[in-house]
Amino acid sequence: MQRWLKTALAAVAGTALLVLGFFFALFALAAAGLLIAVLGLRWWWIARKVRRTAGTAEGVVEGEYRVVERENDEYDNRSP
Repeated sequence: MQRWLKTALAAVAGTALLVLGFFFALFALAAAGLLIAVLGLRWWWIARKVRRTAGTAEGVVEGEYRVVERENDEYDNRSP
């Protein structure tokens, strides 16, 4: 009689652990899916902003420059 009771309790405990493991795995997959969706949405949003910004630039880079000349040409390898 005692062996049958231990077997029944082990079966109930095993089934409970199996169900608990299933729900844990389901929760982990849902969390991973949500994380992937959020990261994908963020990536898409940043790429959209970059494409929009690049489209308005029209390939022209504006800026300033200044010519700097040396006073001492002793290090200039181009002079004979």
